[in-house]
Amino acid sequence: MATDGTGRVFVTGESSLEASFAGKTLTSRGATDIYVAALDERGGLEWCVTSGGEKGDNAYTMAWHPDGRLVIGGGCTAPATFDATTMTSPGGAEAYGAILKIK
Repeated sequence: MATDGTGRVFVTGESSLEASFAGKTLTSRGATDIYVAALDERGGLEWCVTSGGEKGDNAYTMAWHPDGRLVIGGGCTAPATFDATTMTSPGGAEAYGAILKIK
């Protein structure tokens, strides 16, 4: 969990099959996928996204950078897609760090 200092809160984690946030359902593409959600100062959902691939993907940490970026880190079994970028690897699990564009 992270906050931007204005009352917005960001949460991250992983889910299998589906994750629901205030009526919006995210469907997993694989064993587990990463989710990130933003909540306003009243706890209302602003947005939520999912990232990952066909295998297990996890989110372990998150931080708000003062210049307006949200950074998450974790592990994934490539190939895994984060927004428009696909991470590949020679095999096995990989660590990742991702910077999210805030909506």
